[in-house]
Amino acid sequence: MDPSLTPVCTFENLDPDDIASAIKASSKLRSRTLVRIVKLGLGYEPFLRWSLQDVEDAAECTDPDQQMRFSVSAVMNARRSLSCLADQYLSRDGFAFCRDVPTEAKGKTDLLVRRGLFDGLAAEALRRAVERRNLVEHGYEQIALRDAQDTVHVIRAMIENCVAKSDPYWAPAFFGYFLGGHSGGTAEEKHWFHGWTDLVFVLARCDSPPWFGVVVPSSTTEAAVRKVALSRISCDQLLEALTALEAQSLAGYSGYDEHTFLRQLACAGLTT
Repeated sequence: MDPSLTPVCTFENLDPDDIASAIKASSKLRSRTLVRIVKLGLGYEPFLRWSLQDVEDAAECTDPDQQMRFSVSAVMNARRSLSCLADQYLSRDGFAFCRDVPTEAKGKTDLLVRRGLFDGLAAEALRRAVERRNLVEHGYEQIALRDAQDTVHVIRAMIENCVAKSDPYWAPAFFGYFLGGHSGGTAEEKHWFHGWTDLVFVLARCDSPPWFGVVVPSSTTEAAVRKVALSRISCDQLLEALTALEAQSLAGYSGYDEHTFLRQLACAGLTT
């Protein structure tokens, strides 16, 4: 294998208002590289599993008090599962690091609907789950078994649909590519750089601080990197960028874990 080249990158500030025009300036189809990210906390899966078990236990109870306890627990865990999935998507796509990330359930849901991850059913399921959770937490009211069953099964169907459509653990990273690669082994992981070929857009959500940028090559090894911290970008600007980039992307993708992605960034001279 030929020796790795040494990239020479100069860094410039990217105005958030210029992101959309930079993407739309080129209509060329690009490859995609995704990064496998870690779960937020426990992940949404155990909360969904617990809610299903709770509602089954509630249905089997003959003691009204125990049935009520399981019904309440089922609704709370279903709500936690859906909230966790929403936050996982926001983190995956970088919205969690934007300057105006929504903090309330409605704002998160609206953003995820616009992103195409949640649909009307998901939005309604979240609204109903919040209302029923509020009855317990703030109104100190009881939850009927039938309402608990309805909430849990609607949320389960919605989560399964969302996850089947878009894996919450594969995050966008590179749009475009550079020549090079990496190899792993029992001794150490190796990375190499063989040159730039065209524009590369980067969403480095796992770098510190997280950033978005475009690599503009001037030769095989030299490139200007225009980048901006995600904390300076609005959710609307990032949404527009991701929508445009995905519309210009090929159907397939390659992928690796966060550690490998960060090593690839360093190998290409994209870290400072």
